[in-house]
Amino acid sequence: MSELIVFTLKGEKFGIEIEKVREISEMVDVTRVPLAPPYVEGITNLRGEIVPIISLRKRFELGEVEGGEVILIEEKGKPVGFVVDKILGIVKVPKEKIKKVPRMMESVIETKYLKGVAQADKEKYIILDTEKIL
Repeated sequence: MSELIVFTLKGEKFGIEIEKVREISEMVDVTRVPLAPPYVEGITNLRGEIVPIISLRKRFELGEVEGGEVILIEEKGKPVGFVVDKILGIVKVPKEKIKKVPRMMESVIETKYLKGVAQADKEKYIILDTEKIL
């Protein structure tokens, strides 16, 4: 059984494996970083740690939106915040309900950032590969 933190980006439902998630927070104040890629909102200080904040909407070229929520993950021992539109909660998905990304989705989002598609309770969630996003 896999557990996912699920959220929306431009109306679509996505998930990140729960073991990668450290915490969830409201949008935080960020300090812009000169010459950073456009999807990097900036950096912030969370409990004494400097954390980069990345807009997943911008990363996937889905446009911009004000506000949102932050999912703080840990990747290779380093914290990173992902800005998402709205966090929906936690979903448990049997491993056999997680499938590879269909080729037709390549036009929607670059599949190299995706781990698979999960189906739970008649809903589908695109599972992100956080390591490749970074």
